[in-house]
Amino acid sequence: MSNKNITAVVAVDSTAIREVRYNYESSTFYIKFVRGTEYEYPDVPEYVFNGFLNANSKGKFLNKFIRNEFKTNKL
Repeated sequence: MSNKNITAVVAVDSTAIREVRYNYESSTFYIKFVRGTEYEYPDVPEYVFNGFLNANSKGKFLNKFIRNEFKTNKL
């Protein structure tokens, strides 16, 4: 079985972000905030998702490398 059909779900240690998901097949990054709002970012490369997971500050990484770089949809 290929990992490309798997969606990773990761709880995040952040004051603002509750969890993130990444769909390897569609390259879609999902983010759910503590207040309950959720967004999807289509076409996010896997290396960006991995960078987010490894970042010391998830919020700063989101703001610098994802938020204004990729299309977003509020869910």
